[in-house]
Amino acid sequence: MAANENAPSSILYADLKDLGCKNYDVALILMETDRRFGDMVLLDRIESRSQLSRYIVHVAPGEMSEAFFKDFTRSAPAVLALIAQRQTKGDVARVAPLVAERYRGASADAMRQALEAYGADGSVYRNALSHIDSLPLENEVQRALLFLMLFIVAGCTGDPHRAAKVVHDFAANYAGAAFRTVEASIALNADSASHGAGEGDGADETDVRLGLMRIVGGKLKSGSSLYPLATDAAGSIIGSLASGPAAITDVDADVSREHARIYRTGQHWYIVGLNSTNGTSVISGADKVVRTVEPPRGERPRGYEPEPMEILPSDTICLGASTRFMVMPIWGD
Repeated sequence: MAANENAPSSILYADLKDLGCKNYDVALILMETDRRFGDMVLLDRIESRSQLSRYIVHVAPGEMSEAFFKDFTRSAPAVLALIAQRQTKGDVARVAPLVAERYRGASADAMRQALEAYGADGSVYRNALSHIDSLPLENEVQRALLFLMLFIVAGCTGDPHRAAKVVHDFAANYAGAAFRTVEASIALNADSASHGAGEGDGADETDVRLGLMRIVGGKLKSGSSLYPLATDAAGSIIGSLASGPAAITDVDADVSREHARIYRTGQHWYIVGLNSTNGTSVISGADKVVRTVEPPRGERPRGYEPEPMEILPSDTICLGASTRFMVMPIWGD
């Protein structure tokens, strides 16, 4: 097995090879061939089978600067055309359903797993797929191109945030459809949202940090899904495409890109809305009363300004229609 054979770049080239696109042809499309990479120009490395495999195909994220790649918004359509040549004799409209299904499905899962294996946040990739699915586009060729572009950028950079941004900007500027959050029909049920959650155990709050744990199907997920909240001034951003070391992206499709922020002031913790589409509320762990942090956008009065709300251990944070987090105490480091 070659080094980095399961890296995002390796997954990219292997997947396209399954569609009849040779590594050499793909690299010529993606790379700035006249740039020097070490003691050789990239074209020379591409034309050497061993150099192509070692220095371009099977590379770990970060080993090759994005400066070595052509503009992804130009190269991705060229790759789509190459796939069409190999699969449907150049008929892009006919190959589009195949491409869309592949790069929203099994191939997308493989890329997400490769990203996670190298320490990236696979949830961001998954959420970007959901955004692409919800875009109001003129035709399905555009949607297929966006799925493919996301796959290509993630494979080349190993960075799902970068991939999501490239696709978002392209969709907004060229396809006329920016990523948007699907409007949700929200029905809060305090009992079901907090089912399975225990009350705080009364420890001295000065010894306690807070974390969030997803509630799915009325039950807490496993301990691996406990997300510690940042204690610095920036706090933690929750959202489908949130970024940063304290970002929490384990959310459903109706959660906005940056939905809400949680931060600490002294020994008190607060949540504030970030102009989300579908709103945020908190179910009190003490009395099960539902309190609105930020109403859905369509229900806000003119001139609305979000205000922070304090949260406590055993509260349930509700984002949109179905994303629920239990506020959990964390002791120690």
